[in-house]
Amino acid sequence: MDLDLTMKLLAVSIYAAILLIIGFFASKRVKSIRDFFASGKNLGFFNVAFSARATGERAWLLLGLTGMGYAVGVQAFWVVLG
Repeated sequence: MDLDLTMKLLAVSIYAAILLIIGFFASKRVKSIRDFFASGKNLGFFNVAFSARATGERAWLLLGLTGMGYAVGVQAFWVVLG
């Protein structure tokens, strides 16, 4: 196995380990289904606003932009700058 592939696998493994550790500690704070879905209604305005905005942007970037790129071509990706 070459060094480049080894470094990539190491980076992905470290990233996955960090995500698992964060998930483990975050799961200790969830006591009920309400905590899971609504954060126990303890989120502030900015957290909710950014979460809603990120959800909308994700849908557009995942579905809309890729579809537009397929239909129009590479020149459609100037939209990303906007």
